Amino acid sequence: MLIINNKKYSKTLLSAMMGNLLEYYDWTLYGFFIPILTPLFFPQRVFSFLILEV
Repeated sequence: MLIINNKKYSKTLLSAMMGNLLEYYDWTLYGFFIPILTPLFFPQRVFSFLILEV
């Protein structure tokens, strides 16, 4: 029979949740800032293609 240590399980679960939260935060910032940053790095190109390249 498998006995789960509640403290260790809680710490692991909290760590996984924080990692996911950080990843979603990173992608959200990327999504909001891509229209601003893309023309700064690639000024002579078509905007819709730039989003795909970045």
